[in-house]
Amino acid sequence: MVNLSYLQRGFFFILNLLHTIYLKSVKKNLLYIVSFVVICFAFFAWLEEQCISGKGKLSRAVGYALHEKKYLYTFLEDGNIPIDNNRAENAVRPFAVGRRNWLFSNTANGAKSSAVWYSILSTAQTNGLDAEKYLIDLFSHPAGTILLPWNES
Repeated sequence: MVNLSYLQRGFFFILNLLHTIYLKSVKKNLLYIVSFVVICFAFFAWLEEQCISGKGKLSRAVGYALHEKKYLYTFLEDGNIPIDNNRAENAVRPFAVGRRNWLFSNTANGAKSSAVWYSILSTAQTNGLDAEKYLIDLFSHPAGTILLPWNES
């Protein structure tokens, strides 16, 4: 029988950690990070004690968790690494949603042109620029003028 208490406690600590991050409470945030670190160490110590053999799903899950341990610890060691990748997933979501709209890119040159446009527009949006105004400004200059989509402020 798999002991889910480590997983459940870890999940609830992550939820509480996210909650305190949104509340901008440094003291509570630190408490939850320390608690989460303790749970992580206990969980991985428990995983390493398990003797699971074979090629079943449980064996693959334990192997995967142990393989990802170093990445989780990287998150714990560096405070600049976010707990999730929501920003990256939100950045790619328009491409996944709009796939059917881009079926006209059936050649390598069409796909390359689309990639250039998406890169320019998403860079402008990431830097806080209005993409439409940026494109109007871009096309109002002579061809060959380099206008990078950066916010000057």
